[in-house]
Amino acid sequence: MCPQDSDPGSQPRVCLWCGADISGRHWRTKYCNQSCRDRYWYERHHPRAPRTCAWCGIDITAKKRHAVYCSRTCKARGATRRYTEDGRYITRDRARYERESNRRKANARKYLVDHPGYAKSLQLRRKARLLEVPVFCFTEQDWRRLKERYRNCCAYCREPPDSLQREHVLPVSRGGSHGVGNIVPACPRCNYGKRTGLAIEWKVRLQQEGVIPHLNSCC
Repeated sequence: MCPQDSDPGSQPRVCLWCGADISGRHWRTKYCNQSCRDRYWYERHHPRAPRTCAWCGIDITAKKRHAVYCSRTCKARGATRRYTEDGRYITRDRARYERESNRRKANARKYLVDHPGYAKSLQLRRKARLLEVPVFCFTEQDWRRLKERYRNCCAYCREPPDSLQREHVLPVSRGGSHGVGNIVPACPRCNYGKRTGLAIEWKVRLQQEGVIPHLNSCC
């Protein structure tokens, strides 16, 4: 009788593949089942080369041999990048726009009619980005609050005009930011009169022209 048969608990043994305890089995047993034996011998004769995820770069050597990504998220991101690079997304979007162009244009025109200040806000935001000045979130709700704060009057002449415009206290062309802290409501006359100058420069110019401006203390 072999020493392993006489004292099976003297030498704990584990499966060579999965590491499961097989101390209570025959002393010649090396695997817990046939599946572990097949996997062990397959990996021994066909070793896996180190592989990394094609998107995030983490190690995926232990995954299936045909695996390219570590997860579905990386797979979706990789597909998006491929479709963008080979032009499939562009072709799809152009075809969709040709089908929906009339409806989209009609909806856009209707939205601009229902929200008259939206187009102007987009123009000011684009101008600030082109001049590379700080651009902050300025919503329609912020604009309504500004007008309520000034009681729907011009911030310079204090008169209630028919329409109010978004006016930058420090002009964007001179480095002023596009945000709540630098925008005030102004009537068209004051907005166009101030142009790209500061309020004090505008006041001095009016005084030199012999016009007595009726401006508030912010000038």
